[in-house]
Amino acid sequence: QVPPTYILLLGDASQTLSADDIVPTMSLQTLAYGAAAADVWFTMVDGTDESGQLDLLPEMQISRVPARSPGDIKIYLDKLKIYESKTGSNTGLWKNTLVMVGGETGRESNGSTGVRRDVFITQEDGLIDEYINRNYFIKRLNTNLGRNAASGNPTDLFKGTKTDMQQILNNGCLIANFMGHGGGATWSDSQILDISGVDELNNGSTLPFFLSLTCFTGAFDEPRFFSQGGTLSEKLLLTKGKGGIATIGSSSVGWLINDNIMAQSIWKFVLSEEYQGLSIADMLFRAKIEYYLNNIYQWEQAPSMIYQYGVFGDPALRLAIPKEKNSSGDPVISWNLVSYIGNVGDTLKIKATVDGITTGIGYGQLSDTQNLDLALNSQVSFVIQNGKFYQSRNGHLSDTLMVPIPQPIAITPTNVQNFNGGQFKAYVQGTGTDAGKDANGHITFSTSGAVIYSLEASRKIETAIKLPVSFKVGVDSKETITSVGVAVKLESPKDGLTYGEVSGWNYRVLSATLVSKGIYATQDSIPSSLMTKGTRVTYYSYAITASGKYSNTTAKTVVVGELPDVAVYKKSQSGILQFYDNSSIGFYTENNSVVIGTEVYNWSTVDASKVIVMFYQNSITNGDPKRSTKPTLVSNTVIGRDTLSIPAGQKVLATIPVPASFKLSSTYQIGVRAYLDSTGGNFEQSYENNLSNQQSVIYNILKVENNSKQTVSLDTDVTLTYEANTFSKPGFVKVTKVEGPSITSQPDNQFMRFSSQRNGTVVDENYYAYRIQAINNDLTLSKPIKITMKYDGKDPFLVNFPSRRERVAGYYLGENIQRWLKLSAQTKPDTTTVEMESDSLGAFCVMYTSDVTTPIVNLGIDGQFYTKGGYAPRRARIVATVQDQNGVYLSSKFITVIRDNDSSDAVQKRLTIPKATTNANSVGIAYDEEFSVGTHEVSFILHDANLNTLRTEKMVFVVQNDFGLKVYGNFPNPFKDQTDIAYEIIGGEPASVLEIKIYTVAGRLIKTFNDQTGKVTGFTDKISSGESRRVGLHVYTWDGTDESGSTVAYGVYYCRIRANFQGKEKDEILKIARIR
Repeated sequence: QVPPTYILLLGDASQTLSADDIVPTMSLQTLAYGAAAADVWFTMVDGTDESGQLDLLPEMQISRVPARSPGDIKIYLDKLKIYESKTGSNTGLWKNTLVMVGGETGRESNGSTGVRRDVFITQEDGLIDEYINRNYFIKRLNTNLGRNAASGNPTDLFKGTKTDMQQILNNGCLIANFMGHGGGATWSDSQILDISGVDELNNGSTLPFFLSLTCFTGAFDEPRFFSQGGTLSEKLLLTKGKGGIATIGSSSVGWLINDNIMAQSIWKFVLSEEYQGLSIADMLFRAKIEYYLNNIYQWEQAPSMIYQYGVFGDPALRLAIPKEKNSSGDPVISWNLVSYIGNVGDTLKIKATVDGITTGIGYGQLSDTQNLDLALNSQVSFVIQNGKFYQSRNGHLSDTLMVPIPQPIAITPTNVQNFNGGQFKAYVQGTGTDAGKDANGHITFSTSGAVIYSLEASRKIETAIKLPVSFKVGVDSKETITSVGVAVKLESPKDGLTYGEVSGWNYRVLSATLVSKGIYATQDSIPSSLMTKGTRVTYYSYAITASGKYSNTTAKTVVVGELPDVAVYKKSQSGILQFYDNSSIGFYTENNSVVIGTEVYNWSTVDASKVIVMFYQNSITNGDPKRSTKPTLVSNTVIGRDTLSIPAGQKVLATIPVPASFKLSSTYQIGVRAYLDSTGGNFEQSYENNLSNQQSVIYNILKVENNSKQTVSLDTDVTLTYEANTFSKPGFVKVTKVEGPSITSQPDNQFMRFSSQRNGTVVDENYYAYRIQAINNDLTLSKPIKITMKYDGKDPFLVNFPSRRERVAGYYLGENIQRWLKLSAQTKPDTTTVEMESDSLGAFCVMYTSDVTTPIVNLGIDGQFYTKGGYAPRRARIVATVQDQNGVYLSSKFITVIRDNDSSDAVQKRLTIPKATTNANSVGIAYDEEFSVGTHEVSFILHDANLNTLRTEKMVFVVQNDFGLKVYGNFPNPFKDQTDIAYEIIGGEPASVLEIKIYTVAGRLIKTFNDQTGKVTGFTDKISSGESRRVGLHVYTWDGTDESGSTVAYGVYYCRIRANFQGKEKDEILKIARIR
């Protein structure tokens, strides 16, 4: 079954208010600040940490739309439709604009006077510089004093108020990010954005994605926010026609440093060129994994951060980002600068074309290398004609944009003096027939040194098999260039298992000479003899000026030819560390045998043939990507080998026979290596993914026969025996040694340890049970199986109290009732062995019980307490309510009903025994019968979970045709506050009418009881319609009030009880007195 990618929780949750707890969340403890909502917990279904506990890595992407009504859902769906529309009206500058809001720490900061009060703003400086894509325009807004809350900063040009915040959001933005203090319903102490502010927005066609890196704005389950309309995240999401399209927020307290680390992890995936097209839930999914792997050993806040941050909105939503690359992976905007070198006062001369947009408009802006704007409100506008950028100058259109480089504005204490270049970023949107299309991009420039603006191979390296490859480098510099070259590293497959360096090509420099203005060509090439299939080529270019300034490009690696890529573990998602565990290593069934198997993968787009898979035992030192180690083969204990083929992008199961030395229930350390048979030049793209970590696997599958008697050792102390034809056919069962089996509501029972758990004075203190379950659904039992278990006879619990041995026995877990049930067929060949027989597969153990008490039973007929000699209807339901503190044995073998000395199968078939129950310590057993007129006897034989037997008293009752009413009176009489009125309906069928009326001595009717008409107020028992008319004894309490609910006066009253059956009427009158 394919696991889901996205999970959407559609509905609100509440910590305390059940009406709002529509789709409950999981509350988990956070560091220092109590429990918090953690929807992500539902996706932590696989993987363990070093302690063996489930790790904190989610396996699926989850979000919530905390709707409280269908109206809320419609509001959000309407917003989604607008956001995801492809019409031209939904393009615009907003899609290329990011809003970064920074708060101040306040007087307390985080308890340390050493924390600058502009720390949130400087954290955003870091995000803008290191994580935010250079293609996007950035609007900044800082609260209160902004940077000027700390000394040493220039005047803050971005200080703003709540009004400024609303204006920025109304103008439109793709993402709004907040770092600072906050609460469930607000951003910052200055309330730069709060619940009331959302209502005042007018941004329905430009809904942003909000990243709320602060306290409690995602605490959707907190009842204290319900009266305000919810948290800020809920308000932004569910306000009609305004607010936001989605949010990421925290359900608990934010942390000064860790909120920033989480923000860095999120922004790594938000607008990165490498991860374009991720859904919003995928962004946080990957961000949490990134955060976890980098911080779980460093910060005690890490688990809390993983739990408390959540996504609100459609988990599959993709942000409305402009196009950056085309389908072939090339930039949509192609750039050409007349010069890539420019300083303050110079003018950049920019030429550009855009792929896919013929006509349109565009906007551009300059920022420095730290992504800080060079000037305020300095956007350049231009038009697109025939796919080119044009600027209007002197009444004419020019295909060269003239962009002056201004003196940078002072934003940080050092940005002006450190100015050394930057980028021109642009956003374009189509018009006319291109309406709805948009794109963005940027081109860098430098104030000095050399700029390498292009590096091209003479032919595509991937397909250049047996062909030479040279390079051309584009360089711009106002200084003299003294050296340009391309450094090349070549590696080729050596032994079919690894890549090795090609001699003399460890970043050999191919010198380049000037061949045209700004273009340098390498004099030498990579020889054709070295461009063989499978060769790995890594290369970068560099340039050096006369003053010694050095520039270089990022190294790029390409493999010659399309090669398979065999791997022994699943490929991680892009941007996430690669783990080396292969959880598929284990025991399987194949061709009517038990085998050891593992999934083997082909990560490539070409088929892999002649794949060799080696299985090792105790031979691998495991790797850990969190500690930068990989698995290594330290010995060579091979237990088997398989050879197979793997289609492109697929996986197959490799298997080997189970070694004869392996024993059931034993644990083995098994790892695998897979690689191509290198004969004939059969190479791979990579040999880094061919060795897995070794896994602890338990030999837990047993083949069973049906044509002969078998005795099989399941473990040291456990044996399975079965006769021929016990199983319906040959098949397989899974044997699981259950550590720490649970015991539910059986206070008198306790597990016994097995014999092998004691080794002299050393004792394994754990308790165990063994579960045997069929792997084949159609494998059934036609005879009992025998389980033999040897328990610890030297346990002081038994040695010091020998009489306890008599109460040690074999038990079977009743899965449907979650109680351990003593098996009836068992013997003890010696003082430490139990042999038990079972008609079904399941979980088995050895237990001691101190329980010698039979169950307690209450008997009733048709919902009434049984009274000896009373009356019953002809069609009666007799119920035995059985209670036992260790559980009731719910099996037809151990529950018998006897009717008039008849216990035949025909009688037993009328029993209704619950197949499952949530409370097996108190259950109802029903017996339905149509009795003849006369006196009858019914009794039950019942057993508790420990096989203590109870034979109930004989119920003696009368069934008669004649209808009758017997009134027993009221008690107490006289009464002060309330009195019980008792009567009995006699006959074979219920009464048609039953009515109780109370009159004053003057004959005025003051109270009526009739459950058919609903007149039951004042009679304190909860009464369902028809209950008072059933055959049998009835007792109802009158609270001494009249029809208006007022307490009646002291004195004497008459009570008339009237019953009618098919026109035959019976009535009696009581005299009732109320006293002081």
